[in-house]
Amino acid sequence: MQSSTRLFLSLAFLGVLATALVVVGLLVTGRAYVENESLAAAERWANVVRTRMTWFKPLLRGAALSAEDRHHLQFAAETSNVTRFNIYDAKGKVVYGSRKKDIGKLSDESYFYDRVALGHKIVKVGELFKDDRLIGETYIPIMENGKFLGAVEVFIDVTAAMARFQRLSNIAALVLVLVLVMTGAAQFFFIWRHLQRRRAVERQQDLARTKAEQANQAKSSFLAHMSHELRTPLNAIMGFSEVLKEAMFGPNIDDRYKQYAGFIHRSGTHLLSLINDLLDLSKIEAGHYELHEEDIDLPKALGNCIELMRVQANQKGLDLRLVVPADIPVLHADLRSLDQILFNLISNSVKFTPQGGNITVNAGLNAERGLTISVVDTGIGIAKDAIAKAMEPFGQVAEHGSQAKNEGTGLGLALTRYLAELHGGSVRLESEVGRGTTVYVCFPSERLGSKKIIQVQGKAADSSPAALAAASESA
Repeated sequence: MQSSTRLFLSLAFLGVLATALVVVGLLVTGRAYVENESLAAAERWANVVRTRMTWFKPLLRGAALSAEDRHHLQFAAETSNVTRFNIYDAKGKVVYGSRKKDIGKLSDESYFYDRVALGHKIVKVGELFKDDRLIGETYIPIMENGKFLGAVEVFIDVTAAMARFQRLSNIAALVLVLVLVMTGAAQFFFIWRHLQRRRAVERQQDLARTKAEQANQAKSSFLAHMSHELRTPLNAIMGFSEVLKEAMFGPNIDDRYKQYAGFIHRSGTHLLSLINDLLDLSKIEAGHYELHEEDIDLPKALGNCIELMRVQANQKGLDLRLVVPADIPVLHADLRSLDQILFNLISNSVKFTPQGGNITVNAGLNAERGLTISVVDTGIGIAKDAIAKAMEPFGQVAEHGSQAKNEGTGLGLALTRYLAELHGGSVRLESEVGRGTTVYVCFPSERLGSKKIIQVQGKAADSSPAALAAASESA
């Protein structure tokens, strides 16, 4: 878990501990408070006896109290919350009390003789009457010049005081329960969040592992295909060059020598194309690919590519067409990259379009006023769930019924996408198995129009369509 989670749980534990200590403290101090209240009330009433020492001594010798003294004691009891009282002589005999039935009885409490007679005060809390009142029983010795004369036993009703502390204890206990519940909920939440994060990390790791495995599988497949692609032209070069070197058809120039020289040239060109694709891909991925931009006449550039690919198309009996408006703006881009994009797309269409099919290259403005070049074929098509793989490096898609499925490196579409993105554009592929494929290459509107500086009404400006339109309007 994170450090903030640990800090919260630590604070929550301290909160629970503090609340528990408060509850225990209230229970302990509550009884002590009640005992102190009982003792204080008894002391107040005992002071009445001390102020009446003139009648206390005769009372201890058996004399009767006057009506005034009895009234004074009763009044003091009522004002001190005393429920009843007894006055003992030094021998533990009740000489006067609030209840007549207690007068004359001897105390049966051993601590009366062990402690009270020695001058100690005794407080007991917990005696319950029939009406469930809580009573504090207090013994206070009456001393004179260090001599024990007797004692007063005072019963104080401490029910209300104890109830107040009980309420506080209940509130504290409720708070403790709430803190425990909240802490438990917080712990559950943090544990749940921790588990969710761990699952998310595991999912990401699984996804990364799957991608790594797919990349590794793609590279393994690429190496297998690349081995074939490199071996074939190299074998041709070595074999035909050996024929030429040994003059196997005689010392005189033979037409077959020229034919074999052509084979060597084509094999070397194919090998160079493969190496260039790999070098371009590595440069793009490393961010070192440089664009040499210029103004490109699109009808001319597209026408050149079509003518170069027409030989391959004719060999398969394919109808290769170009549809481009004559007034289409110039494209400011890297001509070599544009040629490579077109060659990759047209060669794919030628490779995967059956004999007698059609391939059409279109160019025009799109809804965003940018340029869209599309290559449409009537080939075998690509399944929708395989399109993403086909757009990745080394992502060869084995289509049903394709004899060319093991040809090439699987870099064509990926390089096309990377080169388009370097120009600020994008590549989109639509395909349906058995009906054909359409690849759209889009360039942003900023790349349309000449970037050469021209003179408009004595001011420097570019020849983009927007600039020319603004100039014509102002004119």
